[in-house]
Amino acid sequence: MSQIVKHIEGVAYQEGGEEHSGWLPPGAAKPLPTPIRHLVLNLRIENVDGGSLLLYESQDGSMSGDWWYDSLEKAMQGAAAMFGVNAAQWEDGV
Repeated sequence: MSQIVKHIEGVAYQEGGEEHSGWLPPGAAKPLPTPIRHLVLNLRIENVDGGSLLLYESQDGSMSGDWWYDSLEKAMQGAAAMFGVNAAQWEDGV
């Protein structure tokens, strides 16, 4: 059974905008960058299986995922790197 230990709601996030980086044949048109989407995410960290699971979900339900870390601190560092959140933004449990 997992337990929510930290959460943040309403994180602004931008997805997309990546330029094409693969090989193209001579004379081929360069593909446009991936479309940019502006999303609002809810994040939470749960204690599971001897580690911490960082979960994210967009408020419109179009994007979600998770990452497993071996500690709460590493999960918070992962959230900082991926979503730009800092330690002061986290609220305890639900």
